[in-house]
Amino acid sequence: MKKLLLSIIALAAFVTLQAQWVNGPVNNNYLANTSPDAGELYISTDPISGDTYFQWCSFVGGNGWSPTLQRVNFAGEPQWDADGIHISGQQFPSWSQGFAMAATTDGGVVSCFAAQVGEDNQSFAVRINADGTFPWGEAGVLLFDGFGNSRTELMAGEDGGVWALGTDLSFSYLQYINADGTLNPLITISDTQASCTFGKLLPAANNGVFVVYEKENWAYSYYYTKSIWVKGYNVDGSVLSQDEQLMADQTVGGSYVHYVVPDGLGGGYVYIWHSAFGEAFNTYVFHFNENGANTFSDPNGTPVHSIDSYNFYTGAYGTVDPVSH
Repeated sequence: MKKLLLSIIALAAFVTLQAQWVNGPVNNNYLANTSPDAGELYISTDPISGDTYFQWCSFVGGNGWSPTLQRVNFAGEPQWDADGIHISGQQFPSWSQGFAMAATTDGGVVSCFAAQVGEDNQSFAVRINADGTFPWGEAGVLLFDGFGNSRTELMAGEDGGVWALGTDLSFSYLQYINADGTLNPLITISDTQASCTFGKLLPAANNGVFVVYEKENWAYSYYYTKSIWVKGYNVDGSVLSQDEQLMADQTVGGSYVHYVVPDGLGGGYVYIWHSAFGEAFNTYVFHFNENGANTFSDPNGTPVHSIDSYNFYTGAYGTVDPVSH
């Protein structure tokens, strides 16, 4: 009888959960109508409210390849207009350019993108509150003093602000946007001997940030000589930790870039997929601690599996065990 009762309770809980989100292939949760060319989807969830923001891009607004956003509550119900909120305060290029999006810790969402200004592209950030209003204006705020007109990364801060990272394929530009839309000092990441690109952001102590980026030089064809570095910054632009090299120079294809994941202890793991050793693809892992120091002695990283030139292993995605880290 006890076993039967537990089974009924488990079934009831399952049915209750299923009622919140539709998972059938015919009857999915409706988010918005989009144009047939919609793509470039971004998702970010507010860990406090449980609301999730969706962003996609299309030509629906008449202002180029531009973003639309929708807010969905914990029960899977859209909270904004039937077709979401379209950002129409800027003119966008007709191709994908520098988009990013992140939910903030105070219930809003920030969208970042490169928009056309004359013959140039410049990076902007627009905030949308949970009620659908634009506290920074629909045109947003100009980032990086007009530089950094290509790819962008965003990471929510601890106080409702957002870290933004951009690049112009030679330098990387880092800036903290306060919750009220004011900007903290611009940080330029550069090297006289290499381009500093493909940065990824990880949280550091006291609302700081670790930037894990690549120094690269063109080698031949589509190959580049790359190394991976990490450096920490505070919101006021001061240095939290000095440049630390994680990966030694490797000559790899330009399309192979690194990824990062927090280690749960204030540092992070970095991994990259490439075929620099014996023309056999593998994923190599690196690690730095809460002080931004490299903890691995091998500058080539730790391989995920043994060298195997007879199989083509694809790129990996990593996560961290919350117990063992």
